[in-house]
Amino acid sequence: MENTQLNDTRLSSHFRLGEFLNLSKYPDNKPTMQLVANMTYGCLMLLEPARQVVGPIIINSGFRSPRVNALVGGVKSSQHLQGQAA
Repeated sequence: MENTQLNDTRLSSHFRLGEFLNLSKYPDNKPTMQLVANMTYGCLMLLEPARQVVGPIIINSGFRSPRVNALVGGVKSSQHLQGQAA
């Protein structure tokens, strides 16, 4: 799937996959379908309800591949590796 398609993939009403991936800086930071499902669940169950309370939420990171996690100095048990961070 092209980066443009990934960026535009909607995870919920207000969140798109591209917000979680930072493909402009890390073009190979691509999740598996299971990890996309994890991010979708997080959006639906956590981020959308939080948005209703606090207003718009800006995501600067939500998923990191093992390579990107190592590049940014992330811990080996980072929730980013599971698509469970935002």
